[in-house]
Amino acid sequence: MRIHTTVVALLAGLATLGSAQAADFYERDGTTLGFNVDGMAGAFSTREDYLGEGGKKWREAFVHGVLVGKTRAGNGELYGGLGAIAQGSWGDGDAGGYTTGRERDIDLEDAYLGWRSAGGLLDFSFGRQQFQLGDGFLIAGDRINLGKGLDVLGVDVDRGGAYYLAAKKSFGNTAILRVDPDGPLRGDAFWLQSDNPYHQDTELGGLNVEYVSETHGTLGLSWMKVLDVDKGTGLGIFDRRDGMRITSVRGQGSLGVENLFLSFEYVDQRGGSTDVKNDADA
Repeated sequence: MRIHTTVVALLAGLATLGSAQAADFYERDGTTLGFNVDGMAGAFSTREDYLGEGGKKWREAFVHGVLVGKTRAGNGELYGGLGAIAQGSWGDGDAGGYTTGRERDIDLEDAYLGWRSAGGLLDFSFGRQQFQLGDGFLIAGDRINLGKGLDVLGVDVDRGGAYYLAAKKSFGNTAILRVDPDGPLRGDAFWLQSDNPYHQDTELGGLNVEYVSETHGTLGLSWMKVLDVDKGTGLGIFDRRDGMRITSVRGQGSLGVENLFLSFEYVDQRGGSTDVKNDADA
């Protein structure tokens, strides 16, 4: 199937993680307030969809704004953000049938608070925010945004539509500790709680250690475990995630060779809530 897409509008910023820039409107005595805004709109068409229902034409769009601030606190700074997102789908709905074209949604997207030490050795934050592990192969925010297309199956996984633009990226709740001392080693400890009905409100915790070389690249080792899944909700396809353990080894960089870029990731997945032994490598 060939899908022809046309981006018809690009609002401020880009729809990729971390691309929006803050426009500061207040700065005094070590306190700064600013506002981030990003968005995207697209028009899509296909001669055939995935359901054998013929061609479809649909449109998706979102606008995302975040009030951000920081102030001196102890031997470091306190920071936070509060933001909302408006998104929707129009037309026939997407080619996969996940949206109907009648989705409209305005929702809280960001609500987080954090503290980072002077020099950036420690950074702890919690609340509703985005998180990405490495280049995003395993975790790249909480991006799946289904609409009303699956209501006919008797399940409610509607997250506002805009499926192809994947507008919503924040986890419902998080606690993230970043450690970045002088030298090549850095690490993260994280707890993530999804409120995405497609992911059945999956909760997981993990650790990540990275060796970073400006000359050669980055090597990373991660381990995580699924702590809880709301079984029987959504599509029910992730009931067996509960208790799953995932280990990842990855790397990317030039190895010091000009015009060379290499990237790899190996993932081992074990366990889960099932009578059948689940082991997988990727």
